[in-house]
Amino acid sequence: MPEPHLYRDGISVTYSNEFPAMSAIIAGHGEINAEGRAGMEDKYLELAKSTEEEFIALIIERIQSRNFTHKDFAHAVWPEDSESTAKGRWRDMRDRRWRTGKRMPVSIENATRMASFFEEDVIYLLCLAKERALQKYFTTKNEGGDSEDS
Repeated sequence: MPEPHLYRDGISVTYSNEFPAMSAIIAGHGEINAEGRAGMEDKYLELAKSTEEEFIALIIERIQSRNFTHKDFAHAVWPEDSESTAKGRWRDMRDRRWRTGKRMPVSIENATRMASFFEEDVIYLLCLAKERALQKYFTTKNEGGDSEDS
């Protein structure tokens, strides 16, 4: 029997056994985590980074679908910064830096500001991002030959 659905704006988000909870991923799908704390942190960090990337992707989709420019979005989200500083901050969050190869992390404050710009709930957007990240995680895992059916 499938788990209940969460409906919002005509979007159905299904929580089923197909995509287990984060705790199941961290724990190694119910098995004893032989790798200890370090193994748990690696699994969590992989999913956390993917969730953050999906959150940024959701924001970019909303910017494009509403015909905003990245410049206008950044200046509206960080009005206390100069236009160039706000634009640079947003660029660093969505693109990898050329020196380090890493993106600037998205803080809870910045995620809340971005969601507020679209008059959406940050928790809702984070749930969508997490669902996308979990789908990618299991799709990649199953394509790699780790499928239970193999």
